[in-house]
Amino acid sequence: VNSLEKALDIAKKNGDKEPFIIGGGEIYKISLLNNLVDKIYLTRIHENFDGDTFFPELGPEWQEVSRRDYEKDKKHVHSYSFLTLEKIN
Repeated sequence: VNSLEKALDIAKKNGDKEPFIIGGGEIYKISLLNNLVDKIYLTRIHENFDGDTFFPELGPEWQEVSRRDYEKDKKHVHSYSFLTLEKIN
């Protein structure tokens, strides 16, 4: 397909109750600007990195509904948090 809307429509027609949009940065931006999402699963790594692509800033309409924090360990170089955000009306 050639649009996110068409992809989501096909997913819905195939019975997918929670299709995932998995970036990149421009895809996330389009998804948010076009109000195609109402839930975000976000992994936030507690470190600063150099880069040129970033997840879009979220407005106050996004509320954190769940959070799990993990400290760095033998398997993970950095501490991180796994957040679930939902869009409020």
